[in-house]
Amino acid sequence: MKSIGMLELNSIAKGILATDYIGKTANVQILRSHSVCPGKYIVIFSGEVGAVEESKNMGVSIGGASVINSFVIANIHDSIVDAINGTIGDFQRGAIGVIEYFSISSAVEGADDAVKASNISLVNVRLGFAIGGKSYITFTGDVSAVEEAVKAGMKKAEDNGLIVDFAIIPSPIDDLYNSIL
Repeated sequence: MKSIGMLELNSIAKGILATDYIGKTANVQILRSHSVCPGKYIVIFSGEVGAVEESKNMGVSIGGASVINSFVIANIHDSIVDAINGTIGDFQRGAIGVIEYFSISSAVEGADDAVKASNISLVNVRLGFAIGGKSYITFTGDVSAVEEAVKAGMKKAEDNGLIVDFAIIPSPIDDLYNSIL
């Protein structure tokens, strides 16, 4: 079963060290490992559930007090990795949903929850680059599907006080589709 793991740290040095240990602990593929604003570091990796769990646990151990958040999502939706990497191709044009998070890891979890809850097309998962360490997701679909996805994508983060804001745009102008890519 394909899964994804993530560590968000407040130390770049610990993040680089944790990445090395994550990659050496089990058979996982490092998808992202780099600094993000404001001086944080993220590591995103994938593989079979057991391997991802084992590597995440090692990363948390190595990261110690520098770990802000960590998680494993088993059975990750296929579109999440593509959206993180910015490789989503064509997507359904319709209403647009946007959820903005204070946390990078909350955006990944929120995107997975949103896309699994409703018939939407995930467009982007933007992770803390040049936006002050915040993150956001964008998706399209019919209005009711977008509304349902917004609720699902906000649930966990809202419970933890990590939602900045959200928007639902029922009839967006054509130029907006190009700007959310």
